[in-house]
Amino acid sequence: MSVRRVIIVGGGFGGVTLAQHLERKLSAEVEIALISSENHFLFTPMLAEVVGRSLSPLHIAVAGRRMVRRATWLTAQVTDINLQGDLVSYVGMGGERESLTYDHLVLACGSVVNMNLMPGLAAYAYPLKTLGDTIYLSNELIERFEEAAVETDPARRRRLLNIVVIGGGFSGVEVAGAMAEIVSESLRFYPTLQGERPNIILLQHGASLIPELNAPSLSKFACDKLREAGVDVRLNCDAREVTAAGVRLEGGELIEAATLVSTVGTSPNPLIQKLGLPLERGRLVTNPDMRVKGARNVWAVGDCAIIPNAFNNRPSSPTAQFAVRQAKQLAANLARAIDGQPTRPFSFRPLGMLASLGNRTAVAEILGIRISGFIAWVLWRSVYLGKLPSLAHKLGVLGNWAWSALFPPNIVELKMSRTGGVGMAHYAPGEFISHKDDPAGNIFAIQSGKGLRRTASTLKRHTGLMAMVEDNPRLASFKVADVMTTPAEALFTDTSLMEAIERFEGGKVGFPVTDHEGVLQGYCGREELYEAFRKFSTAGARVSEFMLEKPPAVIENHPLTGGVLTLLLEHIDLLPVVSADGSGRLVGTLSPAVIAKKALSDSTVSRRGRTAGSGT
Repeated sequence: MSVRRVIIVGGGFGGVTLAQHLERKLSAEVEIALISSENHFLFTPMLAEVVGRSLSPLHIAVAGRRMVRRATWLTAQVTDINLQGDLVSYVGMGGERESLTYDHLVLACGSVVNMNLMPGLAAYAYPLKTLGDTIYLSNELIERFEEAAVETDPARRRRLLNIVVIGGGFSGVEVAGAMAEIVSESLRFYPTLQGERPNIILLQHGASLIPELNAPSLSKFACDKLREAGVDVRLNCDAREVTAAGVRLEGGELIEAATLVSTVGTSPNPLIQKLGLPLERGRLVTNPDMRVKGARNVWAVGDCAIIPNAFNNRPSSPTAQFAVRQAKQLAANLARAIDGQPTRPFSFRPLGMLASLGNRTAVAEILGIRISGFIAWVLWRSVYLGKLPSLAHKLGVLGNWAWSALFPPNIVELKMSRTGGVGMAHYAPGEFISHKDDPAGNIFAIQSGKGLRRTASTLKRHTGLMAMVEDNPRLASFKVADVMTTPAEALFTDTSLMEAIERFEGGKVGFPVTDHEGVLQGYCGREELYEAFRKFSTAGARVSEFMLEKPPAVIENHPLTGGVLTLLLEHIDLLPVVSADGSGRLVGTLSPAVIAKKALSDSTVSRRGRTAGSGT
């Protein structure tokens, strides 16, 4: 069969670089399709500078369609890969489901943030992975300043000014340094905080910062410089849990803090877990030429795979510099494979590592040469500026840097909410307002005419819940995953009626029902139990016999408002939450009580114009 299409899954460093080089190496007869869950390429090494307000977020994000010329960029979520049929299925942002056949498939889907490393991490800590993460965290810093500036209780003010960063690797060090810089430069604008200083606490479980560095002297330099900048660096210090009050350490100490940042914990992309391909520590195992072992036409680049490096016979590091070089070599290998020529192993000598510490200092290891201080900082900026895509973005970053060198940081808090209001619409008799499978996200109130009585009564009963979400901009900005209860308590399809009754003891309102692989199959609430009793089911009857099949569910990365809407319209007490990878795997549950608890316990959520925790 003649080669017609190469599909790349992932729009990071590896995927984008591969698409660009394939455009040059493959003939126009070969289609190139890149599928990414985002419509842009993100230059992640500069995320910390966005948090520190020295860069605009738009200057480190480049529209995907501007990154490629001949390749087709598809903004969608891959839901399934049929290796036998050479078929990739995906769902678009509007919910439309499509599929494409391929002749060669490249997996460049990277890793995902694991916010389940410790209890409470997902509920209260900010990750540092996406552009949205940096925008919200940057706003969080300014919002805490504003709250502290009007707080009269010293203990509450102290908590508002405490910031905890979990993880002392590259990301943790860089974001702690960036926050220390903006903190020191912004305090002068808050006269009521004179004599107060925000306390940034960096927790590192090991004995040194940035353990990836080969030189202990550079790790020590980074630690010393951060401490000079006011960062409380705690080595050999492990967090045990994260709560609404702060971070509790393994020794039992509670660090009260209103802002928590997590730079630890990544998990293999769930997409590759279900392919049946060889895995090692959750990552794809490849041959030296980057072809996945056991597959004829599947390849991998980046940190979703373990790729041997012929330079030193070690697995490649999961960093951007390796992903870029792997992509260039893979483009050549794919061209050779298409032409029937032998492929070549990946070989690359690492160039080095750089880390910014804020306050115009950095550490660097370049080809064995160790540099620290101001010169390393200039080198850091020069190297990454040169690697930033497009001249327009380079000029934008240079302009930001020049501005930040001459003027104080911008302390505007960008409210991430829309002005309230009700839109009016008119529907003729017989027209559909929405369909069953449409993504949740809108609330419809019928001004005149006839609608579903159950919907109207449900909306009335949960008016307080919806008002709570709508009145709190930060709560309304959450994703379902930020609030859901995880891990979810569930019943299996083969659980007996008697076992199910025992599980309901203690006031449980319902349970999602899964198979033994964790895939959602149904829902069992009190109504389903009552129905089983009414039919005189035996004690040994299986849950699958009386459960609600195809229950309503919400995807973990959907807005919280969509989850609330589904709760209202579906008249369900406990809403199952499924994985965003399209597998149907149960990852959590959502209930009105959990949403209310989040709003009441999270002091960072303002309620009807008042600061949470303040007197009435």
